[in-house]
Amino acid sequence: MLIQEISYASIFGEHGDSEFPVWSAAVIGDVLFKDYFETHNKENGKQQLQKIFEEVRDSAYEIINKKDETSYDIGLALTKISIAILKNQNSILLVSSLLEDYYGVSDTYLSGTAIVCRSGIRQVMEVNFNEADLKHFKALRQKIKRLSERLDSEYNLFLN
Repeated sequence: MLIQEISYASIFGEHGDSEFPVWSAAVIGDVLFKDYFETHNKENGKQQLQKIFEEVRDSAYEIINKKDETSYDIGLALTKISIAILKNQNSILLVSSLLEDYYGVSDTYLSGTAIVCRSGIRQVMEVNFNEADLKHFKALRQKIKRLSERLDSEYNLFLN
């Protein structure tokens, strides 16, 4: 069993099917998940990680089913971002930002780790993706690109 209070894994992408956990950088305290599972739970480590991710991914649906909304989470995220900007905190947050040469991806807005300060995003932090993470990231980028192109096309049809 994992201790949730000291466990952390970034979820990249947008909400829903396109999001993915960056297990290669996930930690329990200061121990990488992969190292923890290699020494403590070889048998079902991958299944546990998949279950954790599914619970996190699906938590919004559970909240909506119970409360009919998720505005509190949105408000909390906006509060954290606003405080980081107003107090010039240089906070490390998961936010959508314009990526430029991020693992070869440019001119695309995607969620990722960034340092947020008074001037907005000071720096997008490059996460050390493993091969599986990079594959998910590139697939996410393609999905967002196709969606953006479709929206541009529909918008242009609307204008004409």
